[in-house]
Amino acid sequence: MLVVTDGNAPIPGCPLPAAMCNALEGLAALLDPRHHVTVLITGRGRPPRLAVAHRRLPLIQDIYADDHCFWWGWAERIGLVTNPAATAEAVARRLGTIEGTARD
Repeated sequence: MLVVTDGNAPIPGCPLPAAMCNALEGLAALLDPRHHVTVLITGRGRPPRLAVAHRRLPLIQDIYADDHCFWWGWAERIGLVTNPAATAEAVARRLGTIEGTARD
């Protein structure tokens, strides 16, 4: 996974809040790299987010985390940070990368 900052945050790693970055990094680790490219984007003034791109389709979605949940960029809850495996499955399903979905 690549970490990108806006030029104001220190590299490497993630600025505060570390819990959000840790949750997003854990989610990225569970997404199949054969189907997804993940980039953790950090910087001052915006919460950290995980950009998830489908390798074969023009689909990119931002995912955010708070103390309890993962969220799509449009503020729809994906799943609990305590269950990142279920969240990874929901992300793969939404992006059409689970075998048997319409986009795979």
